[in-house]
Amino acid sequence: MSSPGMVDRSVTENGSNHNGNISNIDVGLINDGSTLHTTDEGKGLRQRRTSGNKKTEATRQRKNSPQKAKGSKDDGSSSPLLQHPTVDLKLQMILIGDRNVGKTCFLERYTDDLFREESKSTVGIDFRIKTVTVGGRRIRLQIWDTAGQERFNSITTAYYRNARGILLLYDVTNPESYRNITKWMKLIEEYGRSDVEVAIVGNKADLENVQVNTHKARNFAENCGFIFYETSAKASLNVDTVFVNLIYKILKQIPQPHERNPQIRRKTMTSQALCEDVNAKRSYKCC
Repeated sequence: MSSPGMVDRSVTENGSNHNGNISNIDVGLINDGSTLHTTDEGKGLRQRRTSGNKKTEATRQRKNSPQKAKGSKDDGSSSPLLQHPTVDLKLQMILIGDRNVGKTCFLERYTDDLFREESKSTVGIDFRIKTVTVGGRRIRLQIWDTAGQERFNSITTAYYRNARGILLLYDVTNPESYRNITKWMKLIEEYGRSDVEVAIVGNKADLENVQVNTHKARNFAENCGFIFYETSAKASLNVDTVFVNLIYKILKQIPQPHERNPQIRRKTMTSQALCEDVNAKRSYKCC
């Protein structure tokens, strides 16, 4: 028996080694009873530790490096700016008319395809956004829903100036809302753009007790040069049609990107003629 702290190398694979030579598979006992690994096993252990360190380093590099989404390419197609189509034009529109003519329900039907039987009255002003494609152009609409009470006119009229299109609604079952159209038209003339397009809309056409004559209202709108439709937010009648036709009418006023502005051309020609006239005077010499 070996003394504590000493390794007994007298035991080999075949049980005897009288020359004292240590082979590659010698096994010994340490004083704590643990087994001393062979040289070959030690090499394997060092290799496993080295490979483990390499895997840990590779994992750390993968965590630190930004990960690409599945299916993403290096050509920049995964950019958020390229995922959303661009907008060719931005238009502002505004809904006006007496209270309880259905402006909010009309707008919700158009933007969200939603109709609620009970809708709260608009306080001040509200707006919705919708992107549509009309005439091959992608257009972003910002539609303002205004309160019909007269006490809010000081707030709502501030939004008339930037509106390219105005939808003036009345209730076909309420003759008073139709007669007040002239009052709303005065506000348009006072606060609106000179080139604003207007659509007169008779809402709640799904009801049976219609009290406003359709032909009379249509003739009035046509004489003013306005679009006219009878609509129903509840039945989704002519709601989209009103907006599409109003947008088409607005687009006729806006030149296409490839078209040249004739006003700018006239100013350029005038400036050029003026310069030529000045040069001619300078070159003139008296005999």
